[in-house]
Amino acid sequence: MTRSGLYAAAGSAYRGGEVIIMRVNVGDRIRVHGRTVETPDRVGEVVEVREGELLVVRYDDGHEAVLSPGSDCEIVPAEG
Repeated sequence: MTRSGLYAAAGSAYRGGEVIIMRVNVGDRIRVHGRTVETPDRVGEVVEVREGELLVVRYDDGHEAVLSPGSDCEIVPAEG
């Protein structure tokens, strides 16, 4: 199991000519913003980092999914 990874955020990898890199580790929290005003954000914990810019996320509602982080994702580093 990979414990960390570096990802260029899809869709927002460039800002002012520089590449934006996200560092993701197991235990970090992730917030996926809703696509419409009525859709709430989904929040969960990264439980695995896979090759190919894929994360396994366990959302707060118990659902687990494979996610390719994009411009609608926000990574909150684990405390400690």
